[in-house]
Amino acid sequence: MKKLSPSAACDRLGKGLAAGSEDIETLTETEQETELLGSALAACLVQGDVVALVGELASGKTTITRGIARGLGVPDAVPITSPTFTLINEYHGSMNIYHVDTYRLNRPEEFVSLGYEELLDPDGVTVIEWAEKIEDLIVGEYWRVDLSHAGESSRRIAIRRISPSLNR
Repeated sequence: MKKLSPSAACDRLGKGLAAGSEDIETLTETEQETELLGSALAACLVQGDVVALVGELASGKTTITRGIARGLGVPDAVPITSPTFTLINEYHGSMNIYHVDTYRLNRPEEFVSLGYEELLDPDGVTVIEWAEKIEDLIVGEYWRVDLSHAGESSRRIAIRRISPSLNR
């Protein structure tokens, strides 16, 4: 895995990332850099894409989601918040964004009971926080973003395309 600066990671995302290709790994020093990386990822997304966010508490999952939303045209006036208690937030930009938080789910079956097939509908992009809880339910190619603490405001972020035909 090649480590890139945040701006180089954004440039690399701008050129596309194929499933099974080398991961992108970067270290963001600020919340703004994390959000900009999300915006760069948004430029790669098409309707029907799923973004699986994996990381510990306060690792930047909602921040990168805010960047994705802004990159997909959700106005700055619309707050992007974690749907921990509502489970799903929907935003409207250049396409619909379904922001799902599975933190409070105990079993993958609970996600199924939410009607997850509709959330993975191709009329928008689905961003899932705590995706490791339901990752086995995601079918087809998807984006996996691993986030971890690397200091008080720094985050280590790895982005890759996952294909069901490749090992997860």
